[in-house]
Amino acid sequence: MLGERTVVFLSCMDAFADQLARPIRDRLNALGYRTIIVTDEPLLRGSFDPESKVNAYIEASDAFVALCTHDDRLPGSTAQNIIDEIGRARSHPSLREVVCVLKEDKVKLPSNINPVWNALDLDKPEVALGVIRRQLEAWGIEIGRASCRERV
Repeated sequence: MLGERTVVFLSCMDAFADQLARPIRDRLNALGYRTIIVTDEPLLRGSFDPESKVNAYIEASDAFVALCTHDDRLPGSTAQNIIDEIGRARSHPSLREVVCVLKEDKVKLPSNINPVWNALDLDKPEVALGVIRRQLEAWGIEIGRASCRERV
Protein backbone atom coordinates (compact mmCIF):
# COMPACT_ATOMS: atom_id res chain seq x y z
CA MET A 1 0.00 0.00 0.00
CA LEU A 2 0.96 3.58 -0.55
CA GLY A 3 -0.69 6.17 1.64
CA GLU A 4 -3.15 3.64 3.12
CA ARG A 5 -4.74 2.89 -0.25
CA THR A 6 -4.87 -0.33 -2.23
CA VAL A 7 -2.32 -0.03 -5.06
CA VAL A 8 -2.97 -1.15 -8.64
CA PHE A 9 0.11 -1.16 -10.89
CA LEU A 10 -0.98 -0.16 -14.43
CA SER A 11 1.57 -1.20 -17.04
CA CYS A 12 1.22 0.66 -20.32
CA MET A 13 3.04 2.09 -23.29
CA ASP A 14 3.77 5.82 -23.05
CA ALA A 15 2.33 6.42 -26.53
CA PHE A 16 -1.14 5.39 -25.29
CA ALA A 17 -1.01 6.85 -21.79
CA ASP A 18 -3.18 9.90 -22.52
CA GLN A 19 -5.70 8.02 -24.65
CA LEU A 20 -6.07 4.91 -22.50
CA ALA A 21 -4.01 4.49 -19.34
CA ARG A 22 -4.51 7.87 -17.64
CA PRO A 23 -8.32 7.83 -18.06
CA ILE A 24 -8.38 4.33 -16.52
CA ARG A 25 -6.03 5.43 -13.74
CA ASP A 26 -8.11 8.49 -12.98
CA ARG A 27 -11.36 6.49 -12.78
CA LEU A 28 -9.80 3.81 -10.56
CA ASN A 29 -8.38 6.53 -8.32
CA ALA A 30 -11.81 8.17 -8.11
CA LEU A 31 -13.15 4.83 -6.85
CA GLY A 32 -10.54 4.84 -4.06
CA TYR A 33 -7.67 2.78 -5.47
CA ARG A 34 -4.14 4.19 -5.79
CA THR A 35 -3.36 3.42 -9.42
CA ILE A 36 0.28 3.65 -10.48
CA ILE A 37 1.64 4.51 -13.91
CA VAL A 38 5.34 4.38 -13.10
CA THR A 39 6.43 7.13 -15.49
CA ASP A 40 4.01 9.53 -13.76
CA GLU A 41 5.21 8.74 -10.24
CA PRO A 42 8.06 10.15 -8.14
CA LEU A 43 10.97 7.99 -7.09
CA LEU A 44 10.38 5.98 -3.96
CA ARG A 45 13.14 5.82 -1.36
CA GLY A 46 16.02 3.75 -2.72
CA SER A 47 14.82 3.80 -6.34
CA PHE A 48 17.58 5.68 -8.13
CA ASP A 49 17.26 4.28 -11.66
CA PRO A 50 14.34 3.08 -13.83
CA GLU A 51 14.95 -0.56 -12.90
CA SER A 52 14.78 0.04 -9.18
CA LYS A 53 11.85 2.46 -9.59
CA VAL A 54 9.75 -0.23 -11.29
CA ASN A 55 10.82 -2.78 -8.66
CA ALA A 56 9.84 -0.43 -5.82
CA TYR A 57 6.35 0.11 -7.25
CA ILE A 58 5.91 -3.61 -7.99
CA GLU A 59 6.80 -4.27 -4.35
CA ALA A 60 4.25 -1.70 -3.15
CA SER A 61 1.41 -3.01 -5.36
CA ASP A 62 -1.60 -5.14 -4.45
CA ALA A 63 -2.61 -5.99 -8.05
CA PHE A 64 -1.12 -5.69 -11.53
CA VAL A 65 -2.84 -4.72 -14.80
CA ALA A 66 -1.13 -4.76 -18.21
CA LEU A 67 -2.54 -2.81 -21.16
CA CYS A 68 -0.91 -4.54 -24.13
CA THR A 69 -1.23 -2.05 -26.97
CA HIS A 70 0.50 -2.33 -30.31
CA ASP A 71 4.02 -0.97 -30.72
CA ASP A 72 4.64 0.44 -34.20
CA ARG A 73 8.36 -0.17 -33.71
CA LEU A 74 7.68 -3.92 -33.46
CA PRO A 75 4.62 -4.75 -35.61
CA GLY A 76 2.39 -7.33 -33.96
CA SER A 77 4.02 -6.84 -30.56
CA THR A 78 3.58 -4.71 -27.50
CA ALA A 79 6.30 -2.62 -25.86
CA GLN A 80 9.09 -4.56 -24.18
CA ASN A 81 8.56 -2.72 -20.89
CA ILE A 82 5.08 -4.24 -20.67
CA ILE A 83 6.42 -7.75 -21.30
CA ASP A 84 9.12 -7.15 -18.68
CA GLU A 85 6.66 -5.82 -16.11
CA ILE A 86 4.29 -8.78 -16.66
CA GLY A 87 7.25 -11.08 -15.98
CA ARG A 88 8.16 -9.18 -12.82
CA ALA A 89 4.58 -9.30 -11.56
CA ARG A 90 4.26 -13.02 -12.32
CA SER A 91 7.44 -13.74 -10.38
CA HIS A 92 6.53 -11.57 -7.38
CA PRO A 93 5.08 -13.70 -4.54
CA SER A 94 2.20 -11.33 -3.71
CA LEU A 95 1.29 -10.45 -7.32
CA ARG A 96 1.62 -13.70 -9.27
CA GLU A 97 -2.04 -14.58 -8.70
CA VAL A 98 -3.40 -11.08 -9.35
CA VAL A 99 -2.16 -10.26 -12.87
CA CYS A 100 -4.78 -8.96 -15.32
CA VAL A 101 -3.83 -8.69 -19.01
CA LEU A 102 -5.83 -6.75 -21.57
CA LYS A 103 -4.56 -6.73 -25.16
CA GLU A 104 -5.45 -5.53 -28.59
CA ASP A 105 -6.37 -8.32 -31.01
CA LYS A 106 -3.42 -7.60 -33.30
CA VAL A 107 -0.89 -7.92 -30.47
CA LYS A 108 0.89 -11.25 -30.07
CA LEU A 109 2.47 -12.00 -26.72
CA PRO A 110 5.56 -14.19 -26.32
CA SER A 111 4.75 -17.88 -25.90
CA ASN A 112 6.40 -17.99 -22.47
CA ILE A 113 3.80 -15.52 -21.15
CA ASN A 114 0.64 -16.94 -22.78
CA PRO A 115 -1.81 -15.44 -20.27
CA VAL A 116 -5.55 -15.53 -20.24
CA TRP A 117 -6.38 -12.07 -21.53
CA ASN A 118 -9.29 -9.77 -22.17
CA ALA A 119 -9.85 -7.77 -25.34
CA LEU A 120 -8.65 -4.18 -25.34
CA ASP A 121 -10.11 -1.44 -27.54
CA LEU A 122 -8.00 1.74 -27.51
CA ASP A 123 -11.05 3.91 -28.10
CA LYS A 124 -13.06 2.46 -25.22
CA PRO A 125 -11.19 2.91 -21.94
CA GLU A 126 -14.50 2.62 -20.06
CA VAL A 127 -14.89 -0.99 -21.28
CA ALA A 128 -11.36 -1.81 -20.11
CA LEU A 129 -12.13 -0.16 -16.77
CA GLY A 130 -15.16 -2.43 -16.37
CA VAL A 131 -13.05 -5.53 -17.02
CA ILE A 132 -10.43 -4.36 -14.52
CA ARG A 133 -13.00 -3.57 -11.83
CA ARG A 134 -14.70 -6.96 -12.21
CA GLN A 135 -11.35 -8.72 -12.00
CA LEU A 136 -10.23 -6.81 -8.90
CA GLU A 137 -13.55 -7.66 -7.23
CA ALA A 138 -13.22 -11.35 -8.20
CA TRP A 139 -9.78 -11.43 -6.58
CA GLY A 140 -11.05 -9.71 -3.45
CA ILE A 141 -8.79 -6.71 -4.01
CA GLU A 142 -10.71 -4.26 -1.88
CA ILE A 143 -10.58 -0.50 -2.02
CA GLY A 144 -8.88 1.02 0.97
CA ARG A 145 -7.00 -0.46 3.86
CA ALA A 146 -7.05 -4.23 3.35
CA SER A 147 -4.30 -5.21 0.94
CA CYS A 148 -4.01 -8.70 -0.48
CA ARG A 149 -0.70 -9.19 1.37
CA GLU A 150 -2.43 -8.54 4.70
CA ARG A 151 -5.07 -11.19 3.93
CA VAL A 152 -2.63 -13.92 2.86
